[in-house]
Amino acid sequence: MASDQSVAERAWDVDAQPVVRLVCLFVIVVSLVAIVIGRLTYLQITIAENFEPSPEKLRVSYEPIATKDGRILGDFGTVVLARDVETYEISMHYRWLEEPVNPAWLRKQAWQRLSRRERRDQELVERTQQQILSRREKMWQELAKLVGVTANELKQSRAKVQARIERMRSTIERRRQQRERSLAPKFKFEDDESVWQSAKRLVTSELTTPPKRYRPDPLRLLEEEEYHTVLSGVDFAAVARIRTHAERFPGVYCELKTQREYPQGSLAAHAIGSRGRISDEELKRRQEKYGDADPWNYEAGDSIGRSGIERSYDQHLRGLRGLRKIYKNRSGEIVRTEVVREPRPGRDIEVAVNLEMQRRAETILDRVLKESEPLADGTVKPAPPGACLIALDVRNGEVIAAASAPRFDLNLMLDPEPDAWKKINADSRHPFFDRTTKMTLPPGSVFKLLTAVALLESGKVNPRVAMHCQGYLNHPESHRCYIYRHNGVGHGSVTLSDAICRSCNVYFYKAAQKMGPTPIGHWGEMFGFGQHTGADLPYERRGNLPRRESSDGTKRKNWAANDTLGLAIGQSRLLVTPMQIARMVAAIANDGHLVTPRFVSLVGSSASQTDALQSQPLSTSRRIPGISDDSLRQIRQAMRRVVDAGTGRRARISGLPIAGKTGTAETGSGRGDHAWFAGFAPANSPRVAFVVVVEHGGTGGTIAAPIAKEFLLEMLKLDLLQRPRVVKAD
Repeated sequence: MASDQSVAERAWDVDAQPVVRLVCLFVIVVSLVAIVIGRLTYLQITIAENFEPSPEKLRVSYEPIATKDGRILGDFGTVVLARDVETYEISMHYRWLEEPVNPAWLRKQAWQRLSRRERRDQELVERTQQQILSRREKMWQELAKLVGVTANELKQSRAKVQARIERMRSTIERRRQQRERSLAPKFKFEDDESVWQSAKRLVTSELTTPPKRYRPDPLRLLEEEEYHTVLSGVDFAAVARIRTHAERFPGVYCELKTQREYPQGSLAAHAIGSRGRISDEELKRRQEKYGDADPWNYEAGDSIGRSGIERSYDQHLRGLRGLRKIYKNRSGEIVRTEVVREPRPGRDIEVAVNLEMQRRAETILDRVLKESEPLADGTVKPAPPGACLIALDVRNGEVIAAASAPRFDLNLMLDPEPDAWKKINADSRHPFFDRTTKMTLPPGSVFKLLTAVALLESGKVNPRVAMHCQGYLNHPESHRCYIYRHNGVGHGSVTLSDAICRSCNVYFYKAAQKMGPTPIGHWGEMFGFGQHTGADLPYERRGNLPRRESSDGTKRKNWAANDTLGLAIGQSRLLVTPMQIARMVAAIANDGHLVTPRFVSLVGSSASQTDALQSQPLSTSRRIPGISDDSLRQIRQAMRRVVDAGTGRRARISGLPIAGKTGTAETGSGRGDHAWFAGFAPANSPRVAFVVVVEHGGTGGTIAAPIAKEFLLEMLKLDLLQRPRVVKAD
């Protein structure tokens, strides 16, 4: 009986075992599914907000904040010669300006406005999309009205941006397609195989071997996720309205820009110079030169002085741009910004140039370059290709005027019109060339003033002992005086003072033969020839001072006797700049102090433009060692005779004592001589040293002296000279 019961129990256990197993398996599966569902519910509903994008996970970029470079002022700060003007650019995210709208972007914008449950309602999603499109259209109209442009103008601006981006996309897609085709498998039939062999190879090899497949990623163009400028030159009032109502202008970003401006146009253009954005090539060169230790710390997009004062005082004028940190979402739209570094404006500077005198000097030269001269044979001598006029304060070297002709409008350098730019670059007279500090040419007889210093200081020639001038030195065809070439006569018996007054070449030839070239070279070096004057303009030329002795004291083998004769009268291989001659004349006038020409008189005391300007020790001078007061006095007296009764008579002004020296520099190129006139006024109490140069203009006494006279008369009208009681032109 017992055995039968145990057998029955075992049979029940065997029959019940599969069911129990199924129940247990079901419970386990249901439990696992419940856990997964519960976890998903927890993630999607309870802590969904924890997965929203945070600032730390947004895309971060940096952009510079515009600053203002310092101003260049004139006439005691009352006239602005150069300044930065603020302007704003309005940029728009590409998806907000694109038309027709990108469907994926529009759907995403709608989803951002709806909850997860609402997103399942397709009709609600479509209504939301229509609201976004309406909002976008209304924003375009409000933006155009606020900025002051028509809706059509804004549409055209948006279309230009879109066309550019679409061209980029089509180009990239075309290249990708070409690459795909190049990677596609190609079956070639060989010439030496039969059809059966080709078919066999196709089946056994080409068709059974899996091809290399190229699956490009979806094309993602970064420019389609960026902001693009649609409006420029927007005023601050419109920008303030946009920023205070940012919710009405989604996808719009306003950025401050600065633009250099030259309100006076061409006035003192060569001295003022221009600014521009530093190029990648310049940054690369600076990196190679300085490494990480660039003293000026230039960055991409910084402004840099290109020429003139803008270049020389770039370290003062250049402002430091700020830095802004920008957070963008995955679509490239700006979420928020923060300022990392505040911008710092540049310093203001003030020029020493008298702007009204500069303007009148330029007007004089403009007329000179337009005048042609009728000749005796009935032909017409063409107008000079260029000229310059300089006036220095003999006391401190400050530049009163420095006119170079022809000139140009500085604003042309900022945004040049193609036709105007082409015309000025094609001008053979080179309007961009600053003739005051960069033009080197022989000075002619003006250099006789330096030779006279050498004669007097050498003691080898008695200035009171006359020498006979027959019009030429040894042969009638060479080493002649100007008067002999044109009238066939000489100067007769002349002293040093007579030779300066009447510009006698023969006297200086004979004196140079007695003295030799060494004293001329020595005193030429003492007066700064063959060297930079130190003028605060960039790229100044040194010129060339030929010397018989090299730097180590040895005599040059290629020095000839004719070199000494040519050097004595300002010819040979001697080349000078007009500024060097002005400096020499100033030293003769101020008892032998060699001044440093200065265009700038005041520099800002700090980086803030609101701070007052302060005077800086910009002008310097040094006494020329070894020169005697008696030598300078004799030369000044002779220079006064030049204007009173010599070759510079056409510069004479009644009542105003003037000391000067004419110069006619031969070019030897079949073109006209260079006309020079240099001097100082008033002669009895020197205040201003001046130089006039007319390229291929003719003789100094005929061409340059009358220009100097007109220039001095204008200075008298502006009370820049000590006005005598009675002043009238002869």
